[in-house]
Amino acid sequence: MLWDDIGAITQEFDRTWGRAVPMDSPQLSKMISRRFVLRYLAPSTGTRIACLDGRFMGATLVRAVGQTPLFPRAEEELRELDRELALSDAGRHALHGMALQRDIDVQMEQDSGVDRDSDAELELFLVAADARGHGVGGGLWRAMLEEFAGAGVQCFHLHTDSDCDMGFYDHQRMTCVAQRNISDADDADLVLFAPEISCIYAGETEQILGHAQQTGRTETDRTETDHTETSRISRASRAAQLDITEQPNHTAAARKDGAR
Repeated sequence: MLWDDIGAITQEFDRTWGRAVPMDSPQLSKMISRRFVLRYLAPSTGTRIACLDGRFMGATLVRAVGQTPLFPRAEEELRELDRELALSDAGRHALHGMALQRDIDVQMEQDSGVDRDSDAELELFLVAADARGHGVGGGLWRAMLEEFAGAGVQCFHLHTDSDCDMGFYDHQRMTCVAQRNISDADDADLVLFAPEISCIYAGETEQILGHAQQTGRTETDRTETDHTETSRISRASRAAQLDITEQPNHTAAARKDGAR
């Protein structure tokens, strides 16, 4: 990832989770989305971005304990954006809501003990809408796990919520170690992008990596089998055309697998 990629990440973040709150303002929504991205990026010690023909397809931002953040400039940009948001009532309301949401996240980490037991955190896992269902999320996930394993990260955690595909983490055999109904929070109406449920998932790198690699091999085998079967049918169809002037139209369906 390069610093210039922040614009594309912010645009997709806003497209995926942005909401024009507390006022109907797309500009405010984009500013809030950029702030979230900068907050996730500021402590990140590892980043990976997926692109296709120069178009953003997805990204992971991770923070490993004891490593140096890659983009110290993010802290300065974050402070400048906060000053800009504070100039309006709507912006100050947004800052209040984001601070409340952050407090909830920190309290959940402390209550679960994950803040002291984890070697790393997946700060942001984002897959572009156009890339979902094509294996981009799975590829980013496995690449992250391999980097964790190489760096000696034994355990890691992440925050997610009911606005995301939490079932993906269940499928990856991670454990939900904390769960909170946001509507139970004080001033819940100020919590931006408020999902019904907020969770923390945690797991052991080697165990999850082994499962992800096995899942990837199984999907590859299935895809190769599908292609082989499609080729066999195609060859048979071409041969049949020598004797049959009219035949059914066989269409091969593409398998779609994605994290989100």
